[in-house]
Amino acid sequence: TDYMYKLSLGLLPHRAESNDFRYVDLGSGTGASAIHLAEKHNLTISKASCINVCHEQNINANERAAELNLSEKIDVIDASFDETPLPSNHFDLAFSQDAFIHAISKEKAYAEAYRITKPGGAFVFCDLVCGNDPDLTVQELAQFAEKNRINDWLNPNQIVKTCSGVGWSDVTFIDLSTDLRISFQLMLKKVTFVLEHGDTGTSSSRVLLMNYRDSICRRITQIERGVFKWGVFHARKPVCMDLAVKPPVPFVKTNHLILDIHEKNDELKVLEKNVVVVDILKRMSKETIDALPSTVELLITMSAGLDHIDLDACKAKGIVVKNSGRDAITSHVVQYCLSFIIIGLRDALNQLSVPFPSSGWNLNWNCEGKPLTSSTIAIIGLGLISKSLIEEIRKIAPDARIIYNSRTRDFDFENKHNLDYVANVVDLASQCDVLVPMCALTKQTEHLVSKEVI
Repeated sequence: TDYMYKLSLGLLPHRAESNDFRYVDLGSGTGASAIHLAEKHNLTISKASCINVCHEQNINANERAAELNLSEKIDVIDASFDETPLPSNHFDLAFSQDAFIHAISKEKAYAEAYRITKPGGAFVFCDLVCGNDPDLTVQELAQFAEKNRINDWLNPNQIVKTCSGVGWSDVTFIDLSTDLRISFQLMLKKVTFVLEHGDTGTSSSRVLLMNYRDSICRRITQIERGVFKWGVFHARKPVCMDLAVKPPVPFVKTNHLILDIHEKNDELKVLEKNVVVVDILKRMSKETIDALPSTVELLITMSAGLDHIDLDACKAKGIVVKNSGRDAITSHVVQYCLSFIIIGLRDALNQLSVPFPSSGWNLNWNCEGKPLTSSTIAIIGLGLISKSLIEEIRKIAPDARIIYNSRTRDFDFENKHNLDYVANVVDLASQCDVLVPMCALTKQTEHLVSKEVI
């Protein structure tokens, strides 16, 4: 259990230290594993959901959880692991130990685990599986499956293919058959010792122990011949991204788990979009956001601002909003803005159509207008771009006067960059050579720069 959970956290390093980690144990039995992990990782696991068909075992699991004051963390549900009442895209981890061997259809079981796991989440399970040694006959493998009442007896390669077929990525098998053989050998050693030196009680008890010893011997032989294998499988659920707008530069995937919904890919048959990418021209109104599929959990905007997105609607729908390329966009906007300020002050635009060299080219054009160093620059708003612009102005014109208006004052930034605050926008405009509106575009700021201001 500890090995498998450590493996799971290795697949999800970004969630390893979170305090809201949710995982589901499919075919949880007595709930011993979930209770152990919830107790050991009390600060990180917020909920462990146990799915199990045996009602008596589930009663015991609930009682044990209550004894350890873990009832709030352990949720025990009477259900089959291939058809659960759990919500889709809900768990960081789908977890199972030696339960899927009882599945009527492994494909159905793996598909259900896929449905309830979050995009980017992990699937980790151990199981007894069919051997794939080429020396084994089909008849021998079929006899083992029939004798042990196994319905869907697949070898590791077939399980990897089946998991991939329902959508899982990076499906990997870790063969631990040697560990199982050692475990059986230790069990055989204990049983043999009891038979040779211990008190076995009644003759019927001795017969049972002898039969158990013979069964262990057969299992060891079957492992050595490769009739069956035992090990751990792990996989990840891909993230499906919808580039709703064309990015300004070619999109480069940083992780192979990210799938573009617009690409031709057979895997997308089982995917629904989880991430939507927009830019500042793509207005995300409440109606647009409400129309997004329930599988969308993340909205990325390729902009520094969020004015075009209804944040309340995103919050109500449980969608996280993030900026992408914010620093790069801020830097580009600041450079453009600073260039236009200098060109405007110098009246350089009037010279753009004059050929050089020619008799009409004014060698003294740069004497027109006003230098930045002796100008007054007025800025409306004091957000990220405004502050970056002020910092760039101060690098080349430390003595220029900079005044600003904003809903809230930043006294530390004012003092650091020698700014003057002007409470009224009309007064601000009357004192400056250049007026730069850089506030958020909202209903409150619409028409802020009015005819009176101009």
